[in-house]
Amino acid sequence: MPSAKPAFSAKRAANPQLVDKTEGQNIEDALHQRLVERAYALYEESGRQDGNDQNNWMQAKSEIVQSLEMRKSGTWVSLTASIPGASPDSIRVHVDSNRVVVKAENTADASQAEGAAHNTSRFFAADLDVEIDPPTATASFKDQTLNLMVKKRRSVSGASA
Repeated sequence: MPSAKPAFSAKRAANPQLVDKTEGQNIEDALHQRLVERAYALYEESGRQDGNDQNNWMQAKSEIVQSLEMRKSGTWVSLTASIPGASPDSIRVHVDSNRVVVKAENTADASQAEGAAHNTSRFFAADLDVEIDPPTATASFKDQTLNLMVKKRRSVSGASA
């Protein structure tokens, strides 16, 4: 008599979390704080030379914020980012009408993160040139790649169709 196979346990795939405005603001604040700290470090590294505020800020931004790749179709916007070392449940996505910000915690090696916990977060952002409809956003994470789909917002105009 063949042995019984164990029952299939349906484990729901973890997806990145789409967050509300409050947590989105927390992500924006954390990103801003990281930028401030790095820009100030650049200022100190330059011997506290005045007049380079904007250059220090832009360098900090280029070091810390990674871009989301964007593709637009008729009614949808697709954003993707490679995030190696992250797990789906460590990714938080904030979608606003013209901006997307992602915070991902590096889970590849937690032992190295000890003592430098505030530096384990990675940030991705895209300022969009089209308005999107945040409630339509969906996110998935497969093969270390974040995929985000969101509908473009319908323009409200007085012109007849």
